[in-house]
Amino acid sequence: MSSTLGERVKSLRIENQLSQAKLASIMGLSKSYVGCLERGSRKGSDQTLIKLAQYFNIPSDELLQLRDEKGNIISFELSKKKRNKEEAIKYPNYIKELVEDLLDFNPWIHQQMVDELNEELQHKLSKLLNSYSLDQVKEKIVAIKNYWLALVNEKNSPMLEWEKVKGIIKEKDKDYYFKLTLREPVVSTLLQEEKSNITTFEALIGEPSVYYEDVENLPYLTTPQKIITYLWFSPRVSTLGQFRYLKEYTPNVDYLTCNDHKLNWFIQQHQYDKKTSAF
Repeated sequence: MSSTLGERVKSLRIENQLSQAKLASIMGLSKSYVGCLERGSRKGSDQTLIKLAQYFNIPSDELLQLRDEKGNIISFELSKKKRNKEEAIKYPNYIKELVEDLLDFNPWIHQQMVDELNEELQHKLSKLLNSYSLDQVKEKIVAIKNYWLALVNEKNSPMLEWEKVKGIIKEKDKDYYFKLTLREPVVSTLLQEEKSNITTFEALIGEPSVYYEDVENLPYLTTPQKIITYLWFSPRVSTLGQFRYLKEYTPNVDYLTCNDHKLNWFIQQHQYDKKTSAF
């Protein structure tokens, strides 16, 4: 059973080069729910459809109207062709041809082929960025913590063999980008949409002292991505030392979120000094 709403959601997903699993992850839904929505066996709540519309940058009531009205498949297909023609300039011809070829198959084959293509893409990405298991990343974080607490011999510490590690953490059926940078603090960078995964780090090393939003160019994408950078400081670093580090290595001290009240006092004083010096 298909529906105009389901066809539209599937069309938007394919146009944005997303698998059902990826869209589900972005929306905070299950993959099976997205599949049911596309097949027409689920109608979707107002909140879900509005969130989908906002993500795909279409009018917020478009999906609601498709759900609440019986609609006309023919008129929908005509409007879809019109939209595709208007938006054709956004996509290279080879992408359009691939999508058109996929749409020629039955819906159940669509998903199979998209999943196979996504698996192949993930394999190619793994060659651009190293893949790490969650246990491997945990080992590095524990090594840092033990080094900070002088529980290991500094000369023999494996932690001293690297300054920066970045790649893809492979966890169950989900991969996400991370970067660990080792100076005196340890710096963890995660894609913004994957920020819930910071709990993995917090469970091992505690709450980060500071975090901030930024953008970063990733080797496998053409556009900069929103990231969140989290900083943990070694107990060996004084509060003043932490503040000096933030001034030197972060984009803007004024836009940090600080969880340490002592460090936050330095940041607030810095902001006050800037305001008073402007007069």
